[in-house]
This record gives sequence, C-alpha cells and structure tokens, in this order.
Amino acid sequence: MDVWVGDFNRHHPMWDRDEDQRLFTGRNLDDAKQLIEMTAEWGLEMALPKGIPMLRNSKGN
Repeated sequence: MDVWVGDFNRHHPMWDRDEDQRLFTGRNLDDAKQLIEMTAEWGLEMALPKGIPMLRNSKGN
C-alpha cells in the first residue's frame, strides 16, 4: 500500500463540505485540478470521506 500525505491546502467540492461554497473559487478549483489529475493517474483514493474537517479553528468551525 502506498500512502501520499501532505498539507495541500486545496479546496474542492470532491472533498470539502457542500456548505463551504465560498471556498470554491475559480483559482481554488484550478489549483485542485492538478491534485485531482495526479490522484487519478496514480490510482489513489481519499482515505477519509468527503466533508471530514482536517483542521478545526478555536471557534469550532
């Protein structure tokens, strides 16, 4: 099994919560495109289901 980890800080509807539409700007979607293409090319998949937060700020969101 191969594991690819990193702090990619990319926002996309494929993994972010649907409520976070404000994050899906053109630039963010373009930036995520390369990550999506590489995961498809290498046959990788997300370890966590869509919408699971990776970071919670002090206000809980």
